[in-house]
Amino acid sequence: MNSRKGFHWLLRGLLPMLALTIVVGFTVFSYATQTHAAPQPSWPLVGPGDSGEDVFSVQLMLQAHGSSLSIDGSFGPQTTASVKAFQSAHHLSADGVVGPQTWPVLIVTTKQGSTGSAVKAVQRQLNAHGASLSVDGSFGPATAAAVKHYQSSHKLTASGIADVQTWGSLVGMASPPPPPPPGKILWGVDTTSFVTSSFLNQVGNSFGTPQFIGRYLDAISFSPMSASEASFIHSRGIHILPILSDFGGDTGFNTGVARAHDAIAKAHALGIPKKTVLIVDIEVGQAVDAGYIEGWNNTIAAAGYTVGYYENPLPGSSGFNSAFCTAVGKDSGVAKSILFPTEPSLGRTSEAHKPAFRPDGLLCNGQDRGGHTLIWQYGLQGNGAVNIDTDELQSSVPLW
Repeated sequence: MNSRKGFHWLLRGLLPMLALTIVVGFTVFSYATQTHAAPQPSWPLVGPGDSGEDVFSVQLMLQAHGSSLSIDGSFGPQTTASVKAFQSAHHLSADGVVGPQTWPVLIVTTKQGSTGSAVKAVQRQLNAHGASLSVDGSFGPATAAAVKHYQSSHKLTASGIADVQTWGSLVGMASPPPPPPPGKILWGVDTTSFVTSSFLNQVGNSFGTPQFIGRYLDAISFSPMSASEASFIHSRGIHILPILSDFGGDTGFNTGVARAHDAIAKAHALGIPKKTVLIVDIEVGQAVDAGYIEGWNNTIAAAGYTVGYYENPLPGSSGFNSAFCTAVGKDSGVAKSILFPTEPSLGRTSEAHKPAFRPDGLLCNGQDRGGHTLIWQYGLQGNGAVNIDTDELQSSVPLW
């Protein structure tokens, strides 16, 4: 630039441009700052073989666009064909998978006064996140209030409009699968391993596909469950059984209270809804007393969650039987908690060869407390290559 015809000419010519550049640059910077201030959607991949709430959303949105298909929450051949047809019609890659390119085009924005399948989709998603809406396809005041509440709690503009940004948040963390039918026995596993696609493939190839996975809220010697891991598990249509690892020294009311507060804080951070069972792990080698059991029970129940204990119920195995019965004598409400015994231990099996549900209960003054023994760890890992224990539970257990 300095080789041109003189400094003053150059300065006179550049000053207006410089001023314009500053103004335009500031405007662009401000716009960029504003646009990046809002959370950006992290769209999940939903495709053939998947099930759960996000599949319901895909099917209902396709229906809102005119597709004729069954709304069953299962991504089968009919849904795949409908997705491919939608993608082709909107000049997208017709791979049959709903991902970051397809979701924003598929979403139908709804607001108060809207009706139809797209409204049902948002009502279902809001219910999966803790709302209690009638899934009637009518966007009335209750739905608008639920949308605003969700937006506020997730740092979105509380407009009450279910737009693409809101949907990006709703499906960004995969919703838990629908509750299982009553009166069923579910097969599953618990593990200290981080759950990934390869881990599930390994479990599936050796044992079967679990209907639930026990994962840890907090631990000392291994990594507890993360929000992204929980979202992945849910995206595969699998429930989660939340467990607090045994930190040792399971004695004293105040210790039970402190452990419960730890579990509750982790549950809140992960978005685990109220009423879900929170299990405290009490291992066979640990001393335990009635105060610890009461402290956990009272704090978990007061927070709105369901109380649970992983334990060895036989008197010769650990001190849990005596401690639990003493706690029940002081507070009959303790008897309502869910028990998760590891006895009898029959050894791991595949899902196809799981035993009949018959865990050991415990007795308090001759009274059977087995009525709340709803979970059973019947097979320990031992020297097995896959890091899982095998479990069964009754479908009445409130899983996440």
